Amino acid sequence: RLLARAAAAQDSPTGEDAWSGASSSHPVRDRLLARATAAQDSPAGEDAWSGAGSSHPVRDRLLARATAARSGHAPETTTASTWPNTDVPTAPAGPVVPRTPIAPGSMRPAALDELAHGEPGAPRSPLDSELDRVALGDTDGAGPLDVDALASASRRPGLSPHLVALFSTLLGLTTVGSLVALASHFDTNELPRPTAQTEASEEAVEGEETAASPADARPTREKIPGPWRVADDADKPGMRLISGKIGTKAFLTAIQDAGLEKSQAYRAYTALKDLTNLDRCRSSDEFVALVERGSGKLIAFEYSPSKEEVFQAATGDDGYLKGKKLDLHVARNQVRRALRYDGKSLNQSAVAAGFDPGIDGVLAKALSGHMTLSELEAGDRLRLILQEVTVLGEFSRYAGVEAVEVVRGNDKPLRIYYYNHPTEGGYFDGTGRAPYEGGWRKPIPGAPVTSKFNMTRMHPVLKRVVPHTGTDFGAPIGVPIGASAPGRVSFIGYAGPSGNLVKVEHPGGYETGYAHLSRFAEGLKVGDQVKRMQVVGYCGSTGRSTGPHLHFTVKKDGKFIDPESLNLDGMRVLPPSHRETFGEVKRKYDELLDAIPLPEVTASAPAAPDAGDPARDEPDVEGDDELPGGSAPPAAAPAATAATPAAATATTTASAPAGKPAQPAGNAAIFLTDGELLRMQGLTDDGEVD
Repeated sequence: RLLARAAAAQDSPTGEDAWSGASSSHPVRDRLLARATAAQDSPAGEDAWSGAGSSHPVRDRLLARATAARSGHAPETTTASTWPNTDVPTAPAGPVVPRTPIAPGSMRPAALDELAHGEPGAPRSPLDSELDRVALGDTDGAGPLDVDALASASRRPGLSPHLVALFSTLLGLTTVGSLVALASHFDTNELPRPTAQTEASEEAVEGEETAASPADARPTREKIPGPWRVADDADKPGMRLISGKIGTKAFLTAIQDAGLEKSQAYRAYTALKDLTNLDRCRSSDEFVALVERGSGKLIAFEYSPSKEEVFQAATGDDGYLKGKKLDLHVARNQVRRALRYDGKSLNQSAVAAGFDPGIDGVLAKALSGHMTLSELEAGDRLRLILQEVTVLGEFSRYAGVEAVEVVRGNDKPLRIYYYNHPTEGGYFDGTGRAPYEGGWRKPIPGAPVTSKFNMTRMHPVLKRVVPHTGTDFGAPIGVPIGASAPGRVSFIGYAGPSGNLVKVEHPGGYETGYAHLSRFAEGLKVGDQVKRMQVVGYCGSTGRSTGPHLHFTVKKDGKFIDPESLNLDGMRVLPPSHRETFGEVKRKYDELLDAIPLPEVTASAPAAPDAGDPARDEPDVEGDDELPGGSAPPAAAPAATAATPAAATATTTASAPAGKPAQPAGNAAIFLTDGELLRMQGLTDDGEVD
């Protein structure tokens, strides 16, 4: 095509226009034509053609065939502008220069294509394909290509300096990051530290070594070898353990969810169902299973309702699981000893005196209704006769208190005795009185009454009758509040001046109200059945209130009545038929109590009670068990159950200037009298609205 167009340009009167009339020029074509023109002018055209740069097979073939095609044609004349070249400046229009013409018809239009690709039908190299693209004008946006670039295309270029720098930077950052990550594993701050339990154990050991009295009469304990346990084969090859707690699920569901196969779970159930009631498991009950790896076959299974009661099913010689109750040598012993309260922690004071931990729960139950643990002060002394439970010769827990004496300064000592009887049993004082276990209870055990019920009370400022429809109990914010009697929740929500309010309906047309709560018990809703002393909310000061307290109301057939008329936490007296027997029990325990030496009275000033001591505010209640005679002690201590409010601390407030509320000393709670509440409210109201 190039030669044809060159010939047409020579024949045309305006050859330059005819040549340049092509749709568009291409740098490769322009260079080929320019160099072909130079070859025609040179005496040694071949040398002139091949003198540019290094030789290339394609260019050599083009040169050889162009020379062969040119031979035998007479020279023609054309203008220099006929051969445009983008690389070589075009010569200005001037005199005619002699050229060697290409005769029309001497070369086929596709001859240059065949020259570029070799003989027709010859295989094409990658470079050939690239030349095809250039000939068709398909450069894929790569821009103009020159022959020198195509000649060097067969040599793969190296990476750009910018890419080399980028890859080097990334490699350096990766190396630094790896070193930092490796160094973090050796950071001393990440080294394992002692857990809180370990630290507490170490402190307890140190406390026992330093605080134990020289006259420590704690019984010497010798561990008894026990039976084989499932955990003993935990490291046996080919075996693995599956353990967990029952929680809120059924027995079979709980052990299957822990990883035991269904068929094996039924084997365990079948082996133990005749030994204990597996349909009434407690959430704290534990289990452990020994199974074969791979097959999942159950080898042994243990179900533990407590440390003293363990049921085991083990594979017998016949391959079947056989269940039994393990003999753990459970024993009960009487412990007689005295302690001095340090004003901070009753449990620590007991451990320092030679008791084992856990005395606070059983003591709170014994004193319930007579006094609360929060009333104890630093320096108070106690004589105790308790019953302990041992398993395999080691201490497990305290079952309960048989008798206790509380000596507080110069006050008359208070002695409480446990009287064992199926119907009349309980903790009685020396006169044979005990708090009622049934009936109506104070929502906050031990809390003082700060304002009584009075429907005709004259407001001291407004000079008009402002009824006080309930009884106010003083208590700090957050103290749990229990239902006074069993019933159904009839209202729960915000009630204007009464603040957060809960109402409970009871049999016989009674309804109790609990106002000014800081918050409600979690999950409580209208329609729920509540038990006696079940927590319904927490003491607060919401609504029209000038201080934290509980406004407790009682309605009978829709009308307010005095809550105290229900004999809240009333005392019952042993009937005459039991007084002689109780007298004998009392004399026996008096002799034992008198034989316990009391700790010496310290001359130091009493220490302030620690308001945050969990041993005082929320005593442990694990020790709920039978006492001598086989009869369980009555649940006379609402403060000793998880759903029972903690007792409030009665504290005398210091005097304050007129017009200002009294401020407590230290961390003591604020208990305001009715008069103080009225003076603080000014001309508003008494703050008690139904």
